[in-house]
Amino acid sequence: MSRLSVKIRAWLNRRAGCAELDDRAPRVRLPPQREVDRLRADWATIRNERAADYPDLGLSASCVPEGELPPVFITARFRSGSTLLWNLFRHTRGVTAYYEPLHHCLQLPPEQRPPALDPTHDGVSEYWSEYDRIDGLANWYTEPWHCRDLYLDALDWKPALAEYIQLLIRSAEGRAVLQFNRVDFRLAWLRRMFPAARLVHLFRHPRDQWLSALRDPAAVGPHDSREQFAQHDHFFLNLWVDDLVRQFPVLDWNLVEHPYGMFYLLWKLSYIWGRTYSHISIAYEKLLAEPASVIGELFEALGLPRHSTAQLAELVRQKPVAKWHAYAPAAWFARHESAAELLLDRFLGPAQSVAAAAGLRACA
Repeated sequence: MSRLSVKIRAWLNRRAGCAELDDRAPRVRLPPQREVDRLRADWATIRNERAADYPDLGLSASCVPEGELPPVFITARFRSGSTLLWNLFRHTRGVTAYYEPLHHCLQLPPEQRPPALDPTHDGVSEYWSEYDRIDGLANWYTEPWHCRDLYLDALDWKPALAEYIQLLIRSAEGRAVLQFNRVDFRLAWLRRMFPAARLVHLFRHPRDQWLSALRDPAAVGPHDSREQFAQHDHFFLNLWVDDLVRQFPVLDWNLVEHPYGMFYLLWKLSYIWGRTYSHISIAYEKLLAEPASVIGELFEALGLPRHSTAQLAELVRQKPVAKWHAYAPAAWFARHESAAELLLDRFLGPAQSVAAAAGLRACA
């Protein structure tokens, strides 16, 4: 079991009110859990096993039929290169790649979806054609999944969300790939609801990701306030913090000096959850630097043919990295990151050793 898994298991035990803990770090006191939450913690290993004594009984339709390849779920933060990764799968034969299935625009009929494109999304002319074959899609997107209940544990009851995702998988021509930007803290639920799925985690250096999320770095400088940032919160940092603060009370604006500190806290929590629950983790910078190698390893891990690797690698446009140097000195970033890391040490418990550098990582 990885150290990240141990840290999350200890955190889940604390949330469930377990007394036997394997860490002694000071930690933030969490809100008291209801009795049903403590009960559900005991269900973590329970599965809906087949009643083998009665082979004539009907089987669940949610099982992946034998011989079919399981779906792929991509989890990534906003501005981490997820559109690039989606576009690579979109150009792969035998794959239907869905762009951000929890995007709020999918609650609208096709003719009402805004056609605007992000100019940084190279080689993309539209986002939604894969959904056009599904009649009445808006009737399946029935809850505000894009902004509410952004944390789900494995036992949370969200049948409408499960049915919506299952609809996309069933409607795919070939293998389904779903590129998410809003499931960072729903991965345990996804793995339980779709046990055959393969989870791919994409992440990016937080300093460059911060600048990309600002769009105009000059709009929120190193000395600007949360109030100034609120006018340029293009990727919903405030909304995420408001929704997640009950599960993660460390996401407290009173504990950070600059909006980057809160951005980093959320980035690091997402990184930990992604590395823990995903089968494969990819660094955006490595994808840019070694596209053919990374795509080839990824496709091999997912059971996809590698013969198109060279052609797909041509879709990866080289972009500058480490642009953060023009925003603030390294010491400025390090100061806010260190303050956030101390908060996370108190919340999750400190790491025992420095984690190995990540590029493409496969795990059980």
